[in-house]
Amino acid sequence: MSNTNYVFVIDTNKKPLQPCKPSVARRLLNSGKEIIEPI
Repeated sequence: MSNTNYVFVIDTNKKPLQPCKPSVARRLLNSGKEIIEPI
């Protein structure tokens, strides 16, 4: 059984992307390809 965490990702045009691992989301955020959207 896998216990992998996934995060939801929104790109800069506010379009939802596929859930990904936190490390990938962090890389996208640092490169400016995604944004943090408050809930």
